[in-house]
Amino acid sequence: MDRPYPLRLPHDPEQFLKDFLPFEERFVRRDGIHLFGLRYWDDVLSPWAGRGQRVRVRYDPRDLSRVQVEGAENFVETVHFADLRRPRITLGEHRLAMAALQARGVQAVNEDLIFSTIAEQRRLLADAVEKTRTVRRTAERNERALSAGRDRITLPEYEPTPEVFDDLPPLSVEEWS
Repeated sequence: MDRPYPLRLPHDPEQFLKDFLPFEERFVRRDGIHLFGLRYWDDVLSPWAGRGQRVRVRYDPRDLSRVQVEGAENFVETVHFADLRRPRITLGEHRLAMAALQARGVQAVNEDLIFSTIAEQRRLLADAVEKTRTVRRTAERNERALSAGRDRITLPEYEPTPEVFDDLPPLSVEEWS
């Protein structure tokens, strides 16, 4: 389909993305913002702590390591995990970790448990990928080895016909002794 005019792109692609991110309303506590059982903190939140005013917390499901905090008076700030050593995680990984903890019967879930479960799941996934890769490569190697004998080229039987070469002159040979 041809357009009579070019597709118009947003003026600010980053703001365009932020406008479509999901959000939750949260209070800023003395120890930061809590979202999905994870704690976020930055010094810019200090004036908001303990005010009893809700702020809008936008998050990217592909990366929960940082959130956008929107408060009154056009206050917008990016806030990271309170513990900056924590790895980036996705909302999907977080949900799988919470489901695994619930399946184990864990009642009191904290940040350390969530991140250790995610690390364990990542290790299991990496091991499975490596095992799968090793198994696949071994199977391919065995298949190649077994099929090498089957796929030999068979040439037709050669029957010399002397009458074809009777009229050719013999080649001159130089003798070295």
